[in-house]
Amino acid sequence: MIAPDEAAVLALQGALEDLLQASGALLRAVEETGLPAPRPRFFRLLQDGQGEIVWPAVTTPDPGEFAHRLREEAGRRRPFFYRRGAGDGSPWPYLAAADPTGLATVLWEEACRRRPDRAVAVVHGLRRAAAWCLARADGLRRARQQLLVRQRRAVAFLETEAAAFRLKAP
Repeated sequence: MIAPDEAAVLALQGALEDLLQASGALLRAVEETGLPAPRPRFFRLLQDGQGEIVWPAVTTPDPGEFAHRLREEAGRRRPFFYRRGAGDGSPWPYLAAADPTGLATVLWEEACRRRPDRAVAVVHGLRRAAAWCLARADGLRRARQQLLVRQRRAVAFLETEAAAFRLKAP
């Protein structure tokens, strides 16, 4: 049987990895399609007397800032979180672990305070954020396909108009 501490850290680590993969898929979709990043949706992972832990770590719903944060997360291979309502809204300093394993441990010990119910809430929040990222990536790809279809129709129309003009010309 696995120890509760180890189980919680592994569950958090798995959810963090899923979020990283999903946010990476969203970033790839933004870059592949050339479409702007979606407005971020804020996921409150945990709330306590000191504020709330939120992903993504952006201060405004600006898509540009969100895309920048996604690139930063992909480059460093770890998600970033803010603790809002605990002062100035600056990044939560003790979530500065170098990898998802260390970050999972920090979440378990510092944020969840080694309480399984709080760890479950964080895992569910991370999974919701990952599902949202995957859905947005899918939506961007569909939007790009629709744009390409409209462009092909527009080109066909212009070619038809050009041919009609040539036939009219003396």
